[in-house]
Amino acid sequence: RSGTGWQSCLLFPVTTTTTTTTTTTTEGTYPEECLGGGWQVGDGSGGSERSIGSASSRRECMDMVREQCPDANGATLPPSGSGSCYCEFGMTGRSGTGWQSCALLPTTTTTTIPPAVTPPLQHCEASLSLSNLMQNNLGGVGPDSGAEEMRFSKVLEVDSGPVDLKIVADPGYQNVRAGSNVPRSTSLGQIGVRMGTTGTFTFSLVSAETDVPVLANFSLSFWDIDGTGGGEMETVYIAGFTEVYVTNTTELLRTDSAEGTLFSATGQGTSEDNPTSGDRASMTQEQLDRSVTAKFEGVKEVKISLGSTGEPKKSGRVFSFTGSGIVVC
Repeated sequence: RSGTGWQSCLLFPVTTTTTTTTTTTTEGTYPEECLGGGWQVGDGSGGSERSIGSASSRRECMDMVREQCPDANGATLPPSGSGSCYCEFGMTGRSGTGWQSCALLPTTTTTTIPPAVTPPLQHCEASLSLSNLMQNNLGGVGPDSGAEEMRFSKVLEVDSGPVDLKIVADPGYQNVRAGSNVPRSTSLGQIGVRMGTTGTFTFSLVSAETDVPVLANFSLSFWDIDGTGGGEMETVYIAGFTEVYVTNTTELLRTDSAEGTLFSATGQGTSEDNPTSGDRASMTQEQLDRSVTAKFEGVKEVKISLGSTGEPKKSGRVFSFTGSGIVVC
């Protein structure tokens, strides 16, 4: 500048500042499509696997598996949520921590529970007596030794003689303590499952004398299906039933598929609201609302999966069952 008769301003170049906001969305675990409550830590194990390319998300990996591997029952992906996607065939469990996997449920339609219907009288009469637990070593976790099964002796009498109920766990079953398989009373059965995992079991009716499978009509009821304060919810998956019954005010969410039906807890429970027996007359309405009865006709065995949502933990969940129709009888 020069002189004092004027004033001036040295202009800076005009600039524009642009602020970019990035929103990161955490992808869900899809509990409605994965047995046991969603994607969980661990590589699918128990069978074989096949790489089918790269996926950008859990959602894309599941869709790729369903489209390219219709016979697969699981999907595996890196823990980052993207990368190499694998189809799992015959998946029964998980191993390691370097991957995450989903045990795929069959394609399902979620519906509201219809009102319970009145069953025929023989449904209430055809009960299994669970008063004589003669072998208790389900999955080899004890407390008994010997055959890796849970066996109730002489639960039913048919024309050919007495019938036993034999329960065998599929590979991959996890339980944190053998004592959780010891029933709280002689009128019921009890199976413990590690929290955050799912166990699949075969319930078979066999001759008490020859161990040969026996065809029969019977009912099974599962009760105290609830959740924890941490949000983990119990699930019961039942296949092969003729009819299934719940109360008109049930708390259970029902998800149907061509193969079976998944019942998921929606309410939180405590030790103080646990039923003490499988006797309907001694149960509160809340306890009945957390129960389901399945009726089976002319079958020798059925598949049932018991589990809970969330990550695997060192604690467990206990599933109680009876051989009668407590929801309706």
